[in-house]
Amino acid sequence: MARRIAFLIGNQSFRSDSGLGALRGPLNDVEALARVLGDPDMGDFEVITFANKRRDDIMPAIDEALGSARRGDMALIFYAGHGKFDSVGRLCLATAETRESAIYTTSIPASHLRDLTEHSKADAVILMLDCCYSGAIGDTLRSDVGSQIAALGDVKGFYILTASSGTQTTSEVEFEREGSVMGRFTAAVVDGIEEGLADRDQDGRILLCDLFE
Repeated sequence: MARRIAFLIGNQSFRSDSGLGALRGPLNDVEALARVLGDPDMGDFEVITFANKRRDDIMPAIDEALGSARRGDMALIFYAGHGKFDSVGRLCLATAETRESAIYTTSIPASHLRDLTEHSKADAVILMLDCCYSGAIGDTLRSDVGSQIAALGDVKGFYILTASSGTQTTSEVEFEREGSVMGRFTAAVVDGIEEGLADRDQDGRILLCDLFE
């Protein structure tokens, strides 16, 4: 039986020596996305959440799941928090132990998430980043989501959806429907799925290209 698994990572509290300010939205982002993706009538994913966790709590779990994946499986990896460049310009996703003096080794380099998919047999891996500079993961790694016509359940390959370009910051916003702070990107994804706003042609399916739009 094909497996659909979603890893939802949210970090909003950071060390005093991280050079990063506290956020209010990432854990709300994870909670809302978990509700939508975990619903058998909407996402039907097995959801695993990481709230303010360390890199070493997160990466082995993803590595093990992708390494044991089989044909027909789908994995979704979501991150909400701070995106920060290391000393040579590599995008890193901040975690609970991130230090400004050792960004690369105390955070999750975004490219490492891509690397984990190379030896996985999963049919599809979707990476969603709601953080500053998320587009810096690189155009060479980006599939053309806007041109995809496959249903989310049938899509194959590696896809990236990001909240910003490689030079843009992102922002949190009061999400009026829930009255809680969320990232604009995540709020749009949740509303698109949960309220059906992304199903523009009203065919009962939400495609990757629908979410992209």
